[in-house]
Amino acid sequence: MTTSRRLLSGAFLLALILGRAEPAWACSCMAMKPCEALWLTRDVTPTVFEATVVSVERRTDTEPLPDGGYRIRSDVSIVHLKDLRNLLGEGATTIETSGSGDSCGYTFKVGQRYVIDATFASGSLTTTSCSQTRPIEAASALLAYIASLSRPSAGATVTGLVSASMNYPFEPRGRPGGIGGLTVTVDGPVSRATRSAADGSFSFAGLPPGQYRIGVGSGASYPFEPPPALTFELPNAHACHDADVPLTLKAILEGTVVDADGRPVQGASVALRRTDALTAPRDPDFPTFVGYANTQSDEHGRYEFTGLQPGLYVVGLNIDSGPTDGSPYAPRFIAGQDGQPEVIDFPPGGHRLLPQLVAVPTSLVEVTGRVLWPDGRPGSGMRVRAFAHGETPFRLGRSVDAVVDGDGRFTLRLPAGIAHNVRAFMDPDRARTAQDRGIEAEAEFVAGRGTLTLVLERRR
Repeated sequence: MTTSRRLLSGAFLLALILGRAEPAWACSCMAMKPCEALWLTRDVTPTVFEATVVSVERRTDTEPLPDGGYRIRSDVSIVHLKDLRNLLGEGATTIETSGSGDSCGYTFKVGQRYVIDATFASGSLTTTSCSQTRPIEAASALLAYIASLSRPSAGATVTGLVSASMNYPFEPRGRPGGIGGLTVTVDGPVSRATRSAADGSFSFAGLPPGQYRIGVGSGASYPFEPPPALTFELPNAHACHDADVPLTLKAILEGTVVDADGRPVQGASVALRRTDALTAPRDPDFPTFVGYANTQSDEHGRYEFTGLQPGLYVVGLNIDSGPTDGSPYAPRFIAGQDGQPEVIDFPPGGHRLLPQLVAVPTSLVEVTGRVLWPDGRPGSGMRVRAFAHGETPFRLGRSVDAVVDGDGRFTLRLPAGIAHNVRAFMDPDRARTAQDRGIEAEAEFVAGRGTLTLVLERRR
């Protein structure tokens, strides 16, 4: 993130503190070291001081709405302090913060002593939960850094991580895996170069203040797209900057979809899944996949997935959605020699042509069944969920749900000839206890082969 984007974020948070914005999302903060955070949004010396909280006063301004409700125009907590000890700048006996944690308000406790990182806004000192404000016993890093400001500095520092860009939602959350062996440069008042370590990390020390740009050159054994310019400022010799440098790898998985006669099929839905996401624990009542991305075949039957991180993948036709009007084909994976889905070990910067996917048209058939208690009573009000899986260790397609009527009957529309796992369970909206949520029944069923009866039992 560039300095300008970070400054914009800081200005937005400041608006939340003063109650002049009405966000519909929760507060989100960037974790930063004191040597970066204290200089981020300020053109002057930051204000940091110790103080003990005497009292907290809440001030809320509301506006009536036509339906009889009201809208909060501003929500501010006024924090009264005593026993001030200035560390940087000039503190005050009163500061403000948003009254809402969702708007990045900081929660102060009466009687607690804090190290407060504050800034001036509209004539008042303010702070946020994204600042360096901490209870004094948790502020050792901040206090040590402030103490270092009185000593000569060897220069500012820059640290960071070069990584593969997260192009798909199933790739690892948080900081992605790093890429080692790349040349990383900083250019500004001075120019320096280093190589990223095996985990992708890099660092520069002893830099004079000024505007800098980070660049990444060759050195690895796989290609990547040139990254956008990453610029930032080191405002003084005590400052630091932490940079994430995501690279889009020139990595491609591609293949074609054909019909039984070998002719290209356009508009077929092809999905890619990470096997680690498939095997991750999931809520049994909501067994959706978090580990997939999909695309469609073009007029030549061709499809591709680009910019992939290294990992283990499976690829298939209609495996995330099941048959649809636009892609009315039976779900299937690209199979290996044993008939099971081929798990593709994709290397960094790889390029692989996959075997053809043969699209077999299928239709939806109506499946009827009953849910019963062991004594024969109808399991009315239960829910039924079907998930295709075939003979693979991975489920195919999304779930199909139905509600059981008063006679215990249900109807599902499922792809013909495909094996499904069908499960009856208590509707989560009706379950009152953990025992209720443990009532279920389960069976294997091939759509189009008769009716289905599920007998409930308590499993937990």
